[in-house]
Amino acid sequence: MSPLLIGVLVFSTTMLVLATGLPITFGLGAVALGFMVIFDGWSSVHFLPETIFSGLDDFTLVSLPMFVIMGAAVASSKAGSDLYEALARLLHKVPGSLVISNIRQPDLYPPRAPGAC
Repeated sequence: MSPLLIGVLVFSTTMLVLATGLPITFGLGAVALGFMVIFDGWSSVHFLPETIFSGLDDFTLVSLPMFVIMGAAVASSKAGSDLYEALARLLHKVPGSLVISNIRQPDLYPPRAPGAC
């Protein structure tokens, strides 16, 4: 089978599975596992745990939950809206003030969080 035909087959199968409403995680996993078994046989299933856990070994993935939790904390408190309001009052005559406040607002968080430095 040509690589182009395999790519088209994987793409169309993925789109079909995702169109059923299956969650993306399980849909992509099922398609990947199915094509692994079809093209490499059942012996390729032995590499599945190694593949999954080697992706979790990446150090940069450790910081992602921290950013999600920090974003949820700022969104659920009044800190975000207070800082946007203060920056809006400060920069109301400056062109591009919304962009400036979006870029500079995270700079104001460390003084509000004791012990964060």
